[in-house]
This record gives sequence, structure tokens and C-alpha cells, in this order.
Amino acid sequence: MRLAVAIASSWVLGRAIAADSPDDFEFPPDQAPAALLPASMVAGTNYQVVDPVRSDGLMRTYVLDSKFGRFEAYGRSALLIRTREIAALTLGPYPGRRRA
Repeated sequence: MRLAVAIASSWVLGRAIAADSPDDFEFPPDQAPAALLPASMVAGTNYQVVDPVRSDGLMRTYVLDSKFGRFEAYGRSALLIRTREIAALTLGPYPGRRRA
């Protein structure tokens, strides 16, 4: 009896997993950065958000193109951090640090 229940539940579980394959999900369309962000975040002095912005259905992935290279940011909070990091790179060496 236990074997029959185990086989039946395995079959049901297998069918449920097969029904939820990635092909059944719809992903959001790519969007322009200007449609998602304020103008101050779309482009700065040393960076620009690459068009299009992709989404996995949960969060957006932004790519920043700067004179320091390309950086990826997963979500708006990470985008804000990356823009501040790029701004910090433009400052050059820390003024209070002495060279040895």
C-alpha cells in the first residue's frame, strides 16, 4: 500500500513540476531607462544607463556604461550605489592620504 501511495504521489508531483516549466511564464518587456528612472539617474557626468533595461519579473537589471568600464546593477538600490561609486572614481586619490 505504501509503495502505491509513493508511486502515485511521485507521478502527481512530476506532473506538477512539468506544468510549471519556464516556457509557461511570461517575462516583462525590455524598457527604456527614461521610462523607469528620473533624468538625473539615466545619465550623469561620467556614466549613462544602457538601453534597454531588462527585467526578470522581480527586479530590473541596469547596465551602466562609463569611462571606467561597464557595470551591472541588479535593482534600483544597486544602481544608486553604482552611480555613487562612479562619482567617487572621478575624485582621484584621497586628499588626506600621504604617499609613502
